[in-house]
Amino acid sequence: MKKTWVSYPYILWMIIFTIVPLLLVLYYSFTKTVDGTPVLTMDNFIRVLEPTYLKVLWRSVVLALVSTVVCFIVGYPVAMILAGKDMSNKSILVLLLVVPMWMNFLLRTYAWMTLLDRKGVINSVLGALGLPQVHLLYTDFAVILGMVYNFLPFMVLPIYSVLRKIDRSLI
Repeated sequence: MKKTWVSYPYILWMIIFTIVPLLLVLYYSFTKTVDGTPVLTMDNFIRVLEPTYLKVLWRSVVLALVSTVVCFIVGYPVAMILAGKDMSNKSILVLLLVVPMWMNFLLRTYAWMTLLDRKGVINSVLGALGLPQVHLLYTDFAVILGMVYNFLPFMVLPIYSVLRKIDRSLI
């Protein structure tokens, strides 16, 4: 006897929290409110091609590419070290790489904001050493640093799993 009713709560959950928001985004992308009345239009798509939005899109793409390259440059050697044959505490190092992912993405980002703030830990240490403070928060460097920190495990773990399975005689 099939128990298809067991999947109904999941289907309802998916409809409410996935399908409905996607349909709302689609609806709002094709409508514009004029005098309180929604009107079908393509203005929202045309507006994306304005120089302001293109500049923001280009900056986002550049930051994403730089973050990806930095993740690869840092992540590949880390994955190679982890995949090394003679490491006795490999599982501890993998755990150290994975544990930060157990924390919410937003909390990790706020932790970095606390570190990089004008009165944050980094500037406090610099001030205690008699060095001038540095403006780090809300810079491209801070964005790249945060993205690399948050996404580095997603670069290291797949590379590590592939390198671990490669026959050592081929290297």
